[in-house]
Formats: sequence, C-alpha cells, structure tokens
Amino acid sequence: MIKNTTKQVGSTIKRFFGFASTVNGAALLLGVAYFASRLLALLRDRLLATGFGAGADLDTYYAAFRVPDFLFNVLIFGAVSAAFIPIFAGYLARGEPDKANKIASVVLTIGTILIVIAASLAWIFAPQLTPLVAPGFSAAQMDQAVELTRVMLLSPIFFGLSGVFGSILQSNQRFVAYATAPLLYNLGIIAGALVAPEKGLVYLAYGVVLGAFLQMVMQLIAASRTGFRFKPSLNWRLPGVQRIFWLMIPTTIGVGIVQINYLVETIIASTLRVGSISQFFLATSLAMVPVSVFGLSFATSVFPVLAKAAETKQTELYVQNLTTVIRQILFFVIPISIAMLLLRGQIVRLIFGAGKFDFSDTRYVASLLGILAVSLFAQALIPLMSKAFYALRNTKTPVIIAGVAMGLNIIGALVFSHFFGVIGLAVALSAASVIQLGLLFFFLSGKVPELEDSTMFSGITKIVIAAAIMGLAMYGTLYGVDYFIQGLQESATVGFFAIQAIAASVVGAIVYLILTWHFDLPEARHFLTKLWHRKLTE
Repeated sequence: MIKNTTKQVGSTIKRFFGFASTVNGAALLLGVAYFASRLLALLRDRLLATGFGAGADLDTYYAAFRVPDFLFNVLIFGAVSAAFIPIFAGYLARGEPDKANKIASVVLTIGTILIVIAASLAWIFAPQLTPLVAPGFSAAQMDQAVELTRVMLLSPIFFGLSGVFGSILQSNQRFVAYATAPLLYNLGIIAGALVAPEKGLVYLAYGVVLGAFLQMVMQLIAASRTGFRFKPSLNWRLPGVQRIFWLMIPTTIGVGIVQINYLVETIIASTLRVGSISQFFLATSLAMVPVSVFGLSFATSVFPVLAKAAETKQTELYVQNLTTVIRQILFFVIPISIAMLLLRGQIVRLIFGAGKFDFSDTRYVASLLGILAVSLFAQALIPLMSKAFYALRNTKTPVIIAGVAMGLNIIGALVFSHFFGVIGLAVALSAASVIQLGLLFFFLSGKVPELEDSTMFSGITKIVIAAAIMGLAMYGTLYGVDYFIQGLQESATVGFFAIQAIAASVVGAIVYLILTWHFDLPEARHFLTKLWHRKLTE
C-alpha cells in the first residue's frame, strides 16, 4: 500500500515537472494556465488597488518596475522568443542533444553575464535613471522609487535564467511546469501585496523578486529532468549561438519599441495629476485580458501552421488559416469590447472597488478602460498579423510599422495628455493601435493579394452587426435593472453593480449567440458545439 502510494506520488511529481504531455494536451494546458494566471493578475491588481489606492505609492511602484522590466525584455526576451527555441529544437530533432545542451549552456552563461552587468549598472545609476523615468515625481517619491528599483533589479536575473529554462522545456515538449511556473510569479507579488500596506511599499518589490525566483526554480527543476546539464561556457563561436544572436536582432528591436512605449507613457503620466500612472496601468491590465487570452493564444497556436504553409508555398492554405483565425479572434473580442465599454464602471468597481480605491479612482479607470475597449480588436489582431509576416520570413516590415506606431503614440500622448490629462494616453494608444493594424494589413495584403477575401469581410460584418445589436440589448438591460432596483442603485452597493453586470452580460451573450447562429457563422456553430459537448444540427 505504502509502496504503491509512493509510486503514485512519484509519478505525479514527474508528470508535474514535464514527463507526461501531448501536443493537444499541452495546448489546452497552456490555455487554462494562462487564464489562471490572468485571474491571479487581477487578484494581484485588486490587492494593490485596495491596499494603496490609485495614488502616489502605487505610482511609485509602477514607475520602479520600468527599468528592471526594460532590461529583461530587451536583453533576454528577444533572444529567447525569436531565436533560441527553433535553434535548440532543431538540434534535438536531428538527434544531437549534446550540441543543443552546449548551445543552451553558452546562452545561459553569456545571457547571465550580460544581465548581471546591466542590472549592476542600473543599480549604481538608479538615482540618475529614476528622474528620467518619472520626472514629475516629488523628491520623496524619487527616493522611494530608487529603493524599489534597486530591489527589483534582482528579478531580471531570475527571469533571464527562467526564460532559457522555459525554452528548453518547450523545445522538449514538457509543458506542465512551463505553464504553471508564471503562477508562482503572481503569487509572489500577491504575498508582497498582502503585507506591504502595513510594513511598507518595499515589500511589493520583495514580492516581485520572490515570485521571479520561484518561477526560475520550478523551471530549473523541470529542465534538469529533460537531461539538460548546465556547463558554463563562453564559446560564442558555436554556429548555433551565432545564429541565435543574429536572429534575435529584429525581435529585440521590436520588443525595445514596446518597452519604449511603456517608458514614455510612464514619463508623461508622472507629470500629470497624482495617481495617473496607477490609473493608466490598472485600466491597461483589464483591457489586456481579452487581448492576451484570445489574441495572443490564437496567434501562437496558428503560427506553426502559417510558417509551414508559407515554407511549402501553399498560399491558399496560408490565407485560409490566417483569415479563419482573424474571424475567430474577432468573434470573441468584438462583443467583449462592446461589453467592456458598456460595463466599464461596473467592471472597475467590482474588481478594484474597495479599501483605498475610491469612486474618483473608479471614474478615471473606467473612462480609460472605455477608450481602450474601442481598440481591442486592433490590439488583439496585431500579434497575429505580425506573426503572419514572420511566417513569410519578413521580420523587417512589422518592426518598421511598430516603430511608426510608436512615434504616433508618443506624439499623440504628448498632445492629447495636454488637453485631457491621463485620458489622453488612452486616446493616443487606441489610435496608434488601429493605425498599426491598418498598416500591417495593407502591406501584408500587398504581398498576399488573396488575403482580401470577401468571405472573411462578410463574416466580420455579420459579427459587428450581431455585436451592435447585443450592445443595444445590454444597454436596455442596464436601464431595466436601474428601474426595478432603484434602492440599491441609490446606495451604489456592490450588489447593485453585480446584478447589473450579470444581467446585462447574460442577456448580451444570449442575444449575440442567437444572432451569430442565425447568421450561420461557423465560429458560432463551433463554439456552441464545444460548449454543449455534442454536435448541433440545423
């Protein structure tokens, strides 16, 4: 009995660290784990909002994040996401695990040295860097931001190691630990957020470092179970290593553009009213949930198919898969964006509305969320359209377009924030996102004329019509709830907001699904079939 139990526990541990996975199972696992991560992120943001409010302390925390985050994304993330996995996996596919492990060891060695040097320099010059990131801060905020930045500069080191270990896991198709490790990062921040209101803001920084460390440890253990053994090496002349560094250049530039956008938004927000940084990032966090869950997940899953079709010159298959995924993303994101626009106040109040997060904060974050919701369709499709270029081995065009969008966003943020304050940042971001998507589609359709498919546009038109009618139904439901439960409405209780949100969401979902089913959209048929777990017939 004890022996069998021990064996079962051992088997469970092995599966957890990556010894039992299939491609289809991994795809489902990654989706579920990512959704769980977003839920934890919302819990994290709620604790931050209720514990500190959208004020000076939370502004300081978000601003202190920028330098460590910039270092990790630019120095490590670009290489791992763009180059390491295909090179490493290629050696494994050719039956050369020893060469693959040598390359991984070199990347770990060089990457760790680079990130430690960069983090050390940032630690030394933090007092000079902080005024550049947040020029509008008071002297006290500057000092506190420097302290938080210096603590959190440990996190890029752990993230850098974790990124390589995670790539090794993906290359070996070991997905369980890879998928669940990011949960530990959010749990670390949550732990810090629970004690920070009483013990001090620096505990938020400790939470970030703790979460990054736990994420690294889990992926280190899992990577070691694949047979990987780290042997320090600086042999950058290995062909695989050189290819990684060459391939990382365009993606690193693209990541750098995104990070510069974040920096500029933080810089501008720091010069506005107190709380602007917190309000903008809390609204962005909410808006990015559907973008991440649908836009990023769909783009990631279809990328190998697009790449294979492009490589084999199967243009029809390339276009078919791309247009299908475009419609699938919009099928979910367009109605969600309308729901976010109509229920922005209820969403913000229900998720963040407690403790020190008052009604003034709610109004600002809700306004920001409403503006960002307008461009969710663009933000959700941009990753897919960029990967469509990558599948054609064209990394230059999406990077150039991203640079143009960054310039427009910066100019728009400077202009609009002068007139509208923090609201102007959301206006600029939304406008730049729509323009970026338009440019991506324009240049991609120039390379692949078949992309201008009338069937795709017909389907999108039906989605928009159904979503618009859904919006009217939701709007009517909101007024109906107001009319029937005026007593709760006057006291603006959580119960009232919850009833409004649930009633409008249920009515909207029913109307939207009925209409899309009536329009004979394949996305609706597929979704309902999966939802009901049986084949539906006309």
